[in-house]
Amino acid sequence: MNAGGKVIFLGEKPVYVDGNPAASKWNGIFAHKNVISCKNEMVDMNKLLGELIENKVKVQDMDGNEIADISVHYRIDGKNHIFFMSNKSRHRDHEAKIFFPVKGEATEFDMQTGKTKKLETGLYSKGLTAELKISRAGSRAFVIDSSKAAVVSKKAVYSKEMVEKFDPKWKFKRLDLNTLTLDFCKFRVDNGGWSDVLPVYKARQKAWVVSGLQPAKGIQPWAQKDMSVPCRNVAVEIETKFYVEKLPKTIFFLLESSEKWELIVNGKEVSAKTTAWQYDKCLAKINIAKYVKSGANTINISGRFDYDMAIEDMYLSGDFGVKKLYDNKYVITGEPGILTDGNWGSQGYPFYSGSMIYEQDVVLARGKKNKVTLELNNPKGTVFFVYVNGKKQPLITEPWKADITSAVKDGKNNIKIEVVSSLRNTFGPLHHRLGDDVGWVGPNCFVDDADQKLEYVFEPYGLLEGASVIVSTK
Repeated sequence: MNAGGKVIFLGEKPVYVDGNPAASKWNGIFAHKNVISCKNEMVDMNKLLGELIENKVKVQDMDGNEIADISVHYRIDGKNHIFFMSNKSRHRDHEAKIFFPVKGEATEFDMQTGKTKKLETGLYSKGLTAELKISRAGSRAFVIDSSKAAVVSKKAVYSKEMVEKFDPKWKFKRLDLNTLTLDFCKFRVDNGGWSDVLPVYKARQKAWVVSGLQPAKGIQPWAQKDMSVPCRNVAVEIETKFYVEKLPKTIFFLLESSEKWELIVNGKEVSAKTTAWQYDKCLAKINIAKYVKSGANTINISGRFDYDMAIEDMYLSGDFGVKKLYDNKYVITGEPGILTDGNWGSQGYPFYSGSMIYEQDVVLARGKKNKVTLELNNPKGTVFFVYVNGKKQPLITEPWKADITSAVKDGKNNIKIEVVSSLRNTFGPLHHRLGDDVGWVGPNCFVDDADQKLEYVFEPYGLLEGASVIVSTK
């Protein structure tokens, strides 16, 4: 404060230090010339900050209000003024009016391709203005060259648009093995009685209690060893079931720390020792195809429990489809012949965490002066790739549009759309009552009883509302 910095107190002022009344000490601080008090209200706080700090780049909505969702990074490199703007909201697009604090020639950089285009701007007393859209979770980057005069770019004007939706039925190719998560089991200790069916995380909690390791709960294994917590060496066994409607050609059992477990599938011993893995090197990939049968299948794993033994969810992976029977019961079945617009989870892939390619042939009138745009309508994934007659173009942020003019031809065109999902529907949280609205995901999201439900909570993936081709004519 004495060096000129400002200290702001919001709302009710403090009167205690270390839990003891200290009003006189606080009053001395409040009397300092660089201490300011303010109501704990957003309007008052913004007004005060606006008076104290110069906001060089203003980002406002069309009513003149600052848009809190949009963050701005501004740096200067010689004559070039560089601006990067990102929309932190995952749910809201923003139509923004930007006030740049410098005049010059404005250029926008496409963050996917590196291509540039002149930005259409206006003038105000301190610099340039521009009206533009920043999509949810999207970003835009600009450079203003202060050594050059501001110009108004001449955009091509297209007078007519023809929008053609793709057929809702697609040929498709699954690029990764499908998955079925096994996160319910029965549990027993020292060959005693079986528990009721319970979530795997509860079996893990029971093992910690009976082994005496509860005091070291939540601590990494290497640290537990150094703590010298006494561990009762107990035999633990886990049993999980799955059901098969149609036998798959390939099916693997994924088990963490497999070298510590004995594995039995449908009453037959299976070696769990393998160097094959999936998703993570600690998740062994064990071929169980010859032991699996139609109907109900049982997997048992057993071993001696200690601080370095993982009791975690198990998985099946392979070339198969997965169908919901009822509640939280799913069955392995055949795969569909086609995918349709909508969530691929309800079409055989509820637990799938890989990539999927959608494919169609479409007839287009390319024309010499036409602009052709491919638009994905409400797609769900982490990133998308568009292939037009073999030419690849990535889409990493909204708007989900790709200019495919240079790749299309008159007549039949082959269109492929690759949707890359995430590990969410395999590894979860799969039972949190808030789903992806939980906001922040940590260990408790998987084990907090108050937030868990028996039913699975999935996120949709795929081309939820299909795709369209837009042919624009000058």
